[in-house]
Formats: sequence, C-alpha cells, structure tokens
Amino acid sequence: MTSADPVRAALIANTVADQYVVDQLEAKYDAARRASSWLTGRLEELRARLEASETVVQAYMAQYQTGDSQGANITEQQIIEVTSGLTAARADMAATEAKYRQAEQMVRTLGPAGAATALSSPLVVSLRGQRADLIRQEAELSNRYGPKHPTMIELRTKIRDVDGAISGEVRQVVTSLANEIEESRARVQALSAELASLETRAGGQAEAAVGLRQLEAEAEANRRIYNDFLQRLNETREQEGFQTADSRIIEPATPSWNPFVPRTKVSAALGGIAGGAFGLGVLALMRLFARSFRTVSQVTEQTGLPVLASTPKVTRRRIRRLLRYLEQRPNSDLAESARYLRNAILVDSNGKLRSALITSSFPDEGKSTLSIMLAEMLARMGKSVVLIDSDLRRPSLANSLSMRPEKDLISILEGRSGVDDVVITPSHGSFHLIPIKRGQAEKADLLASVQFSNLVAQLESTYDFVLIDAPPVLGVGDFSVLGKRVDTTILVVQWDKTPVTSFKRTLSWLRDNQIEILGAVLSKVDRKREAQYDTATYGAEYASFRRYYTN
Repeated sequence: MTSADPVRAALIANTVADQYVVDQLEAKYDAARRASSWLTGRLEELRARLEASETVVQAYMAQYQTGDSQGANITEQQIIEVTSGLTAARADMAATEAKYRQAEQMVRTLGPAGAATALSSPLVVSLRGQRADLIRQEAELSNRYGPKHPTMIELRTKIRDVDGAISGEVRQVVTSLANEIEESRARVQALSAELASLETRAGGQAEAAVGLRQLEAEAEANRRIYNDFLQRLNETREQEGFQTADSRIIEPATPSWNPFVPRTKVSAALGGIAGGAFGLGVLALMRLFARSFRTVSQVTEQTGLPVLASTPKVTRRRIRRLLRYLEQRPNSDLAESARYLRNAILVDSNGKLRSALITSSFPDEGKSTLSIMLAEMLARMGKSVVLIDSDLRRPSLANSLSMRPEKDLISILEGRSGVDDVVITPSHGSFHLIPIKRGQAEKADLLASVQFSNLVAQLESTYDFVLIDAPPVLGVGDFSVLGKRVDTTILVVQWDKTPVTSFKRTLSWLRDNQIEILGAVLSKVDRKREAQYDTATYGAEYASFRRYYTN
C-alpha cells in the first residue's frame, strides 16, 4: 500500500491482512458445515443399505437352514459312514457270489457227494464223518460176512441214507448261498440309494453356503463403508469447532516515515546495468555482422575448422631478423604462438604426418612468415625439416631470410642441379631451405610435373617433415596440383582482413578438390584490439600474461 500518509498506508495494509485471515476461517467453517451435512445424508443411505443386506442374510439362513456348519458336517460324516458300509457290502456280496459259483460248479461236476468235501458246513462235516465210520465198518465186516448178510445190507442202507442226507445238505447250502447273494445285493442297492440321497443333500448345502457367503460379504462391505463414513462424520463435526487459517500475520505493517520513491541509487544502478547490456548487445551485433574474422571462435563457428594457432602481428623490420628474434626471445608471444602451432600439428597428426602445405586465400596474409616459424620450431625439437618455396610468381622466403641463393627449385625440376646442390641452411636457423631466386610465372607448369612429385617423395624419405610455402588459392591455378602432393594443408587467414566469404569460397574449393585440410591459423592478430571482441580468446589472455612475453 502506498500513500502520502504513512499511518493510513499501515492501517490499510493491516486491515487487508486481517480480513484475508478472517475470510480463510469463514471459508473453512462453511466447508466443514457443508461436508457434515453431506456426510449425514450419505450415512442415512448407507445405514438403510446395511440393514437391508443383513435382513437378506437372515432370511437366506432361515430358508436354507444354513445358520452354521453343523448340518453340513453331519451330512459329510453320514456320507463317509454310508460309503464305508457300501464298500463292505459290495465286498461281502462279491465273496458270497464267488462261494456260490464254486459250489454250484462242484455240484455240477462232482455231484452232491463229491461237492460235500469242499463245503465247510458243520452238518456236512458230521455226515461225512458218519459215512467214513460206516465204510470202515463195512470193510471190517466184509471179511467176516458175505455181501448178503443182514448186517452188510444194513450197513449199505445206512451209507445210502447218509449219502442222501449229504446230498440234501449240499443242495441246502447252495440254496442258502443264493439267498445270501440276494440279501447282499439288496443291501448294496439300499446303501447306494442312501449315498446318492446324502450326496444330493450335500450339494444343496454347498450351493446354499456359497450363496450365504456372498450375501455375508456384501453385508460386511456395506458395514465397512458405513463405519468409514461414520468415523469421517465424527471427525468433521470435531473440526467444526476448531479451525485455523492457513495464513498468519508474521509482522503487522508499521508507518514508514522515510519516502521510498524516488530511489536515486537504485535508478543509477539500473541505468548502469542497462547501459552495459546495450553496449554488449552492440558489440555482439558488430561481431555477428563482421565481414572478416576477429576471434578464434568465429573462425571455428563459421567454417567448422579447428584453429591450430593464433599468431601476433609482425613488423617488416622484425621479419628480416625473424630467426634471430625467435632465438633471442624464446618466451615472446610470437615464439609461443609458433610453438603452439607446432604442438597442435604433432598432436593432430599422431606422428603420421610427413608433408604439409601452407597457403592462404590472398597474398600478404602471413603464410611465408608462418612457414619459416613452423620449420624452425620443428627443427628445434630435433626433427629434420626442409622448407620449399613453391610460389613461382612472388617468391619471398629467400628475401625474408636475407639470402642470395645461386641455385633454386627450378634448377632441380629442370634437371640442372641436384637436391644437395640447392638445399641451404638459413643464418640462425636449424632447418633446410629450397628457395626460388626470382619470380618465373611462365614455369609454373613445373609444379605439375613428375619431377616435382618425385622431389617431394625423395624429400619425405630423407626428412622428418617437408613443408611447402604455396601460392594463394584464389586467382592462382597452381594449388590444385600442389595440394595433392602432400599429406595435409594448413590455411592461413589474416585477422580482421580476410573476408569471410572469400575464405569460405577457398575452403569450398579445397573440399571440392578433395584436398585434406588440417586446420586454420589466425595470423597478424592485434592482441589489444582482439580483446575488445572476445575476452575468452587468446588475445584477451595476452592481456593477463603479457608480463611473460618480451616484445
């Protein structure tokens, strides 16, 4: 709240806060009342549903007499007993049938008397004993009496009577066995009927139990829901009398006797931040629409080439004494950049690179100076290095090194001199040089000859590194032949001068001709101006480490 009166501002702010808290409490009370009313109505519906489900359970239990499991247990016990009795009755019936068939078979085969020996009837056993005694008596008296003696006749009559009795008893036993079979069969049928009745009753009791369990589960679910709603209703009614707001006033507003607008310090700070942001935006736009390369990251972003090194600008006077300068100032910015380029080449090539070509899009972009520094830095590592000047239109290596050679590359290609006669070592240098005495554009075709290819191959077998200072790519046709004679190519782009479009055209031409490109070198960099465009580049770092460099 803002107001010209500080007391009024504090009063309004506190009043709004209080009303906000009160509104929250009233909203909670109202919500609790609505919830309690709804729960009460819902609880009545659930009570009616619970009572109805319990009534259904009781009626079902009364109808099917499934009040407990005692009836089902009794039925199961009866089934077990009847099943056991039925099994025993069937076994007895089978045994009786077997005895009957055996006795009947013996009667048919042996007759009643012969069958008597197999029957275990007590009467038959007794009769058989009597018959045996009579036969023994007959045998004893046969020697004393004749066959027609009354005693013998009486004995034979008794034997016949006993045989008749035995036959009658045998038939009686067979008849008794048949009767036992009928009784056993009737008993089996009765037990089977009783078992079927019990099983039917058990099935009905099982179905009734399933139905009862379903009804009881439904009643239990209704009871659980009813109890949950009842508990919730009790909790809601308890909360109606005790409500707290979600918000609280930590500290009430107090009148502020110091004005808060205008805030001069804050406004000044914001103005400074806005001005800085505007300046950075302008700088970003300048970098975005730049027509030349001003940072290392710009080269990589717009061409996709890795930047192998960034070399500082070198005056013409220093170029004349370049090798002596590198020898006397080994920690200078120039020496460090050349060393950085050498290390980048050794790392990227993994020791497989033997020959490289240094070129640029246009003349005077620093490629010859870079060739001399790279050759010297490789030689200082103990590598044998030879540098070839192949620019037949504007040779510059011999002049830059203050040398006046008698023989040159052309004399080798024309067969007038050998390699050993032409190779020279610059003063204060550790590498070998194959120079060109003066420009002879009319002999540029020699670079496409077999002799030049043989020369490069010969030098690769003799030296660790063969470097070729080539003419610029754009406007000169020699490069299409030279680029395929070596392992790789290094492109030199001059800082803040080489047009972006021209360098991209150079890069496109090289790729179309399938010429291997190792990377780019940003040359003639103005370190102080470079820091204005990109504080993260080598130029900005130079400002921090310039005390290590000797100019």
